[in-house]
Amino acid sequence: MDEPVFVPRDGKPELDLDFEQLDKLLEIQCTLEECAAILDVSPRTLEERVKLYKKMMFCEYAEQKKSVGKMSLRRKQWLKGVKRGDNTMLIWLGKQYLNQSDKSQERREVILPQLDFEKQRAEWKELVEAEARKLLDGGYVPRLPEHSEKV
Repeated sequence: MDEPVFVPRDGKPELDLDFEQLDKLLEIQCTLEECAAILDVSPRTLEERVKLYKKMMFCEYAEQKKSVGKMSLRRKQWLKGVKRGDNTMLIWLGKQYLNQSDKSQERREVILPQLDFEKQRAEWKELVEAEARKLLDGGYVPRLPEHSEKV
């Protein structure tokens, strides 16, 4: 590294951080914790080194490097779908960029009959009252529905 070696308060010399490896890890979308584990430093140390040498917060630095990885991924998908004619990839790209979907977008309008609930209630009430009068007058003969079996 071109910069002078930073000596922390506890006297330990600073560890060299492999920024080239860090960049590759971030390009494949590794998290802070994953990068720190692979580089054998604590997440806090990693954040501090990025701030010291790159003059920005880790999250900003990571976003820049992750963008490079996303562009590479997009390029590979595009090549596989468009250049090589991979139907699955073409369908996926169409869904992502052209708002295409598997579902039919055809709209069907269903017109339901308009029911007059007040009229229906009045008819039922009239029918129930008529049946009750027959019962009270002694002339009631139960009617079985046509589809029922007589016992």
